[in-house]
Amino acid sequence: MTPPGVGVLVKAPKAGQDHRFDLPAIGPRTIENVARAGLAGLAVAAGSTVVAEPDAVVAAADRAKIFFAGVDEVSAR
Repeated sequence: MTPPGVGVLVKAPKAGQDHRFDLPAIGPRTIENVARAGLAGLAVAAGSTVVAEPDAVVAAADRAKIFFAGVDEVSAR
């Protein structure tokens, strides 16, 4: 197992994925699983990831003391 606070889960569309109806998604359970895995946080492709229950996601990240950030896909390359 990874030491607590090391590692980041990154969610982004795969190359060739149709952005009209097939996007990655996260929700409060994703945050709980990131924390349970001992990761430092979660980064998602801004504008290309569905966030279910955004207020609950932020609250769960705050409770778990992990970060949650949207990252511009162009600058991440």
